[in-house]
Amino acid sequence: HWIKELADKLGVKEEAAQEELKKIKPSEEIFSPEPGEKAAPFQKSRRELLEERLAALILKFPQYLNLFSEQDLQLFSSQICRIFTHIREKENNGNLEIPENLADFCNYLSLKGEIELEEVDPEKECRDCFDGIKALEIKSKLDKISKEIKTAEAAKDVQEIEKLIQEFSHLTKEII
Repeated sequence: HWIKELADKLGVKEEAAQEELKKIKPSEEIFSPEPGEKAAPFQKSRRELLEERLAALILKFPQYLNLFSEQDLQLFSSQICRIFTHIREKENNGNLEIPENLADFCNYLSLKGEIELEEVDPEKECRDCFDGIKALEIKSKLDKISKEIKTAEAAKDVQEIEKLIQEFSHLTKEII
């Protein structure tokens, strides 16, 4: 959709615009700072990249949002969660407009999806992205519990240590 609009505005064929967009490397910096101005080093985390990729897939293939429960949606950032909630409401209530505060981000994700997600199996990719996000969430919880165990050991709180070790064990089974 966005590639077609771009091609129309540029007055070129859609295929030509698509070929040129494929040549652009995602990590390539297109805009440079003004002379004397320092560029702020900003790199998205793996989790943010996975969430954006999944959101781009869901915007392109909204039927795959049904792969995830309401509880699963709690794993996502608030902005991605709002987009997914909006898509669910859209499916239930008909054609709702994208809220203005999400429009720019949704447009960014849609364009990203058109460029990066041409030749993927969308269902498998959705599952892979979600599994990656879930694994990162579990790893984060394990790190937190590990620190709590160290604190409990320092305090010699045997009951707390046992409880935390059980919790740790339960989470490690979820990864496997």
